[in-house]
Amino acid sequence: MEGTCDAPAVLFVVMSVTHRAVMWRAIGLAFGATLLIGVVALVQQIVPTTDGNSGTASADVAGNPPLPLLSPMMLLAGGSLANDGISGLVANELPNGRQLGQVAIGGPIQGSALAVSPDGRRAFMLDALNQRRVEWRLNELELPSLRVLQRAPYPDGINLNGQATIVAVAHDGAEVFVETMRITGPSRFDPQLRVGQPESDYGIAVYDVARGAFTRSINLPAPWCGVAELYALPDGRLVALCPTGHQVRLIDPKTGQQVGSMSVSGEKGALSPDGSTLWVVTSSGQLQEIDLVRGVIGRTASLPAAGENCGPCVPLQRLHVSKDGRTLFVAAAPGAPELRATGRASVVWMVDTSTLQRVAAVPLPEPAFDNAPSPDGSALLVSTVVAPLDRQTSWLLAVPSGRKLRKWPRSVCCLYVLPTPIP
Repeated sequence: MEGTCDAPAVLFVVMSVTHRAVMWRAIGLAFGATLLIGVVALVQQIVPTTDGNSGTASADVAGNPPLPLLSPMMLLAGGSLANDGISGLVANELPNGRQLGQVAIGGPIQGSALAVSPDGRRAFMLDALNQRRVEWRLNELELPSLRVLQRAPYPDGINLNGQATIVAVAHDGAEVFVETMRITGPSRFDPQLRVGQPESDYGIAVYDVARGAFTRSINLPAPWCGVAELYALPDGRLVALCPTGHQVRLIDPKTGQQVGSMSVSGEKGALSPDGSTLWVVTSSGQLQEIDLVRGVIGRTASLPAAGENCGPCVPLQRLHVSKDGRTLFVAAAPGAPELRATGRASVVWMVDTSTLQRVAAVPLPEPAFDNAPSPDGSALLVSTVVAPLDRQTSWLLAVPSGRKLRKWPRSVCCLYVLPTPIP
């Protein structure tokens, strides 16, 4: 699956906080947190050179091996690849590391609270200002310059401690949907979930792009959803994967009503590019395929190989799917429960979505906290994040061999890989 193409451009953007904050948040994943973290990405600039007309890049001055020409893509991640010490949200180009844009992000960094418009020209990111009273806001940004277009106050923000997708953009680009949660009372025992949960109002705030403001909200019924994975479908509906409530909910944002639900057992999901299918995986590697057109659970599969110890071995990381929808990427740490406890993986399983069979396992050079494939599935970016400082590293790996294409002596986190916007 190592591909060649006619353009080597790759764009990276990332969220950053201190390594200490990242370490504590990663450890928090062991206690059920399901959302975001960010780290400072201080990366050396790498400038490969072209070896004649061979279609490959020769080794650079840092001693990296030749880099195959990759499909045009942009990766949303954290800090600057070109300039040490720059943090916040930064746009970089790969493989040369040239900085394309930067924006200062304040307060608790919400790296997973980010979504990109279908045309790839806008990014919407939730963050908060640390003041006497935390003030949440949704930032509307131009890509790749990261110029601020709008900043809208946001009610009842969710403070992420791990990774989840709580922002989604409608397919027509007209609205942005952001999860909200407001605790209204003390914890109580929920007989349906069989756990204690605080009394709260869970819902979705709707941002009108044309007006640059939140204009309405959608309230969802009990049981408590916790922090859901939110997806926008081409037909206008929303999907909320609620790991606490063990449900997939279908929502009509026009009427503000829930129009369907299905019971699931997984914690993390990935939506197919055409919006027809949602794949959900459990911590033990059980995969469910949800037919969102018919509103039913279709096929199921077990991802661990025979005799492979996976109980549990899938960390609470975001799932990824290739742009063509043919390959699902699932991070795992079989036989190493201590890695999952800190959100790390030792391998990335590649799953053929047509058969739900595992077709390859990409070995990772070091246990990685985050990973993201290129849109065509030919390369994989991974980062250690939680490791001794002298071993914090990021790699660009060939798929499925795991061959090291590039290496950076720093960590990055909360990676978003997308096609490069058309000029």
